[in-house]
Amino acid sequence: MKFRVFLSLFALVFALASCQQPSQPQSGSTPKAEAVALASDTDPVCGMKVDASVTDTAHYQGKIYGFCNPSCKEEFAANPQEFLSSSSGQ
Repeated sequence: MKFRVFLSLFALVFALASCQQPSQPQSGSTPKAEAVALASDTDPVCGMKVDASVTDTAHYQGKIYGFCNPSCKEEFAANPQEFLSSSSGQ
């Protein structure tokens, strides 16, 4: 009888402890946006303001650029130098 109580308590503690561990995203699920250090707070293609939690980003020459939508990101990827040469300080 004591063994059953002990086993039940052990199972309960184990279950509670496993609930507090961070879970890994399931395959196919959308990961949460994490803040990143962007090279600028504006989309280099259209000039729209973006914040550090944007999901559309591209790496170019060691910097991360954020985009307001996937089409701006695709346009930038096709010719990044076109958009960076017109930006000041980039």
